[in-house]
Amino acid sequence: MKRSNLLSWVFIASATVLTGRAAFSQSTLPPVLTDPADIERARVSCDAGNLADCYLYGRSIRPKGRDVKSMKPSFDVSEKACDKGYALACNDKARRYILGINVKIDLKKGRKAAVQGCEGGDTLSCELVKRLDNPPPSAVALRNFPAAEQMNVNHALYFDDIGAERLEDYAYEEPYKSKPEWKWNLMAASCEMGHFSACTQAGLAFMDQPAFKNEYKKDMPRALQLLRIGCNGDDPFSCYSLGIGLKTQTGSFGQESTAAFVKSRPALQKGCDEGKGEYCGLLGFMYQYDIGADYQPDQVDAIYARGCDLGAQRSCDDLAAFREKRAIADAPRLEREKWANGAQSKQYCDGLVSQWNAEAASTQADYAALDARRAKTQTANGANNVFAEMTTVKRQGCYALLAITKQGKYTCPSHYEDMLHTGRKIHYGLDDCAVQLREMDAEYHRTFG
Repeated sequence: MKRSNLLSWVFIASATVLTGRAAFSQSTLPPVLTDPADIERARVSCDAGNLADCYLYGRSIRPKGRDVKSMKPSFDVSEKACDKGYALACNDKARRYILGINVKIDLKKGRKAAVQGCEGGDTLSCELVKRLDNPPPSAVALRNFPAAEQMNVNHALYFDDIGAERLEDYAYEEPYKSKPEWKWNLMAASCEMGHFSACTQAGLAFMDQPAFKNEYKKDMPRALQLLRIGCNGDDPFSCYSLGIGLKTQTGSFGQESTAAFVKSRPALQKGCDEGKGEYCGLLGFMYQYDIGADYQPDQVDAIYARGCDLGAQRSCDDLAAFREKRAIADAPRLEREKWANGAQSKQYCDGLVSQWNAEAASTQADYAALDARRAKTQTANGANNVFAEMTTVKRQGCYALLAITKQGKYTCPSHYEDMLHTGRKIHYGLDDCAVQLREMDAEYHRTFG
C-alpha cells in the first residue's frame, strides 16, 4: 500500500478475480484436481450421474485468468449440477449470473441460485445471500457500467474479502476515474463496506470542496453520512472533515463538530510529531480556533511553522495568514500601550464618541421630523417625495457615521464595536450604507474574533 496526501491508495493484485475460488470459507470446497487422469475420471463419473463429481470436474477445468469465454464449459457443468439439486454447485451458478460469465448479468437469478444452495446446506451460498440482501447503499449507483467493468465491481461487492479496498483501487483506475459519477460512488461504497480511509475523500467530494473542482454534484447529507462512517471507524481525517462539514452546515462549532475534531486530534498530533507536515497544518487549525485545544498564539505559530518547515505548503500559507492576522489584532493593543494613561488617547476617543453621538442624534431627529411630515401628507406623490428626502437623510448620516467609525477602528477599539452595532441598527435596510456597515462589522470580527 502507499499513502498519498490524506488518502490511502490501495493497489492490490487481483489474482483471484474470476478464478472460481470463493473468498468466504475455503474449507467448505473440495480440492481442485490437477492430474489429467483424475480429471478424466471425474468427467466419466459425472456423465454417469454423480453430481459431486460433476461439480469437482467443473471446478477443475476452470481456467485461471480473465478470459470469460474459456470459462463457459466449467460454469455450464456447475450450473447443470445445481439445477439437478447439488447445493455446492449453486454458488457457482449464482456467481455466473452475478458476474455475467457468458450470460447477461442478472442479480435476481444469481440470488435465486444462492438461496437454492443455502437451503441445501452450502454455507458459501448463505453468505452470498447475506451480501446480496445487504449491499452498501451506494451499490444502487454501481449498476450502469459496461459488462467488463460491471463484472469487476460486482466481484468486489459480493465475492471478494478485500472488495472494499478493491473498489477504492478501481476509483483511481481507468475507465472508472474518468467519470466522476463512477469514481465517487465507488469510493462511497468502499467506505460503506468498512474501508474507512475512503470515507474522507468521498465525503469531501459530495461536500463539493474546491479541491475537487466541483467535479460531482453536491450532496451535504450524504457527505456527512460518509464522514460519520469513517469517523466511527476511527479514521482521523474523516473525523476532521466531519467537523469541517458540520461547521459549514451550521455556521458554528457545535457539540458534534467539536467532538469530531477532538477525536481526530491524537492522530494529527502523532503525525505532526513524526514529521508529516500536512498533519501539523490541520492540528494548527484546531489550536487557532480553540477547538478542543486552548488557544495559545505562540503554540499556533510554532505548529504552523513546523508544518511549513516539513514542506506542507498549506501550513506555510496558514502561517503567513495567522501572523498577518495576529499583527492586525495586536495593533490596538500596541497603540494603547504606546499611549498608556496618556491624555491624548482619552481625549481623542472621547471626542470621536461625542462626534459620533451628535451625528447619530441629528440624523435620527431629522428622520423623525420627515417621518411625521410624511404621515400628514395627503397625496401619494407627496408622501413618496418626503420618503425620498428621508432616504437621503439616512444615507448622508450613514456616510458621516462610517467616516467617524473608521477613524476609531484601531485607536479606539473599546468604542469601535459599539459604534458599528448602533450604526448598523439605525441604518439597516439602506443598500449602500448597510452593506458597508456589515462589511466593516465582518472585517472587525475576522480580525478580533
